Amino acid sequence: MSGKVPAPIGAVRAAFMDDDFIDDTISFLVENVIKPPGRWVLEQVGEPRPTETASLVTGLAFWAFVVFLVFALVLGW
Repeated sequence: MSGKVPAPIGAVRAAFMDDDFIDDTISFLVENVIKPPGRWVLEQVGEPRPTETASLVTGLAFWAFVVFLVFALVLGW
């Protein structure tokens, strides 16, 4: 036994991923995957220039609805 204490999982994870990578990934997903469908839905219901917050909330609701539909399709509801 060498007497060394193994590094906690968080320390190992921190060695491979930094906060900038995670922040950039989340920002990319929000800007390119979540907001555009939300903006499109709001434009379809008559809002010519939706705000960023409204686009984000509507985009999250849109993707939640898509996931629900896929789940229902897989289960055969």
